[in-house]
Amino acid sequence: RLGVLVTAMLSLAAFATTAYTVPTIYPRSQPKAVVAPMAGQQHGLFCEDEYNPATGHAEAVCVVPPYAAGLADMKAGRATLLGDYPAPGAGTRWACSKRYGANAEEEWVNGALQWVHYVR
Repeated sequence: RLGVLVTAMLSLAAFATTAYTVPTIYPRSQPKAVVAPMAGQQHGLFCEDEYNPATGHAEAVCVVPPYAAGLADMKAGRATLLGDYPAPGAGTRWACSKRYGANAEEEWVNGALQWVHYVR
């Protein structure tokens, strides 16, 4: 009976060593660098190169940021000046009933929910 147990253990050990392979740390081939045909060119403000897997090349993609309200918008929109940013010279805060740009957040001002614009 001991012989059967030893044989079973040896066959189990042999199966375990052949069924499991140790994963390699390094990939089989080194990844290839993607070189854009327009590499090194300046595309302008708010533009960057993005890899397009369909074409296999890098393409210039430009994203225009959303409109940010300025001082002229605040004066034309009858906004109320709340004060300066906490940091001196960093800009001002204005409260109004409408949202004029992406640089606004809803805040409670004197008991009313208003749009507060952060203008530089």
